[in-house]
Amino acid sequence: MKSKAAALVFCVFLTGAVVGGLAVHVFGDRIWPTLASDPSSLPTRDELLQQLGQQLDLTPEQRTQIKAAMDQTTSDWHRILLTVDPQLEQARQQGRQRIRAVLTPGQLPKFEAFIRHLDEQRAKAELRRQQQKDQPSRQDQPQKK
Repeated sequence: MKSKAAALVFCVFLTGAVVGGLAVHVFGDRIWPTLASDPSSLPTRDELLQQLGQQLDLTPEQRTQIKAAMDQTTSDWHRILLTVDPQLEQARQQGRQRIRAVLTPGQLPKFEAFIRHLDEQRAKAELRRQQQKDQPSRQDQPQKK
């Protein structure tokens, strides 16, 4: 009787761990990149600079200095992320292996297709981030008169 109860508790715990891990995995791979990489969801540097300029009545010199500070901060973030990305990828792969260990042979192909789709979405989001980063800002371009 005690072994049945222990087995039931273990199954409930394992199910919760798998569902929780999958939820974190899906949020981390699907939802967060969409929020972070969707240009319409976050203001660009230039939009932030324009808002600051209007709200704080910035001088042209302050605008230039703040733009440089924002660029340096972005550069710092990218440098930090380069050191963390390999660890995040390792954790992602370990999580996938833990999920694979729970799945049946019939479920594995569907899971692999699911993972391929997530990886494609991540790659597309990264490409959008790179394209947005590589686009010259509107304020850097010469104004038409």
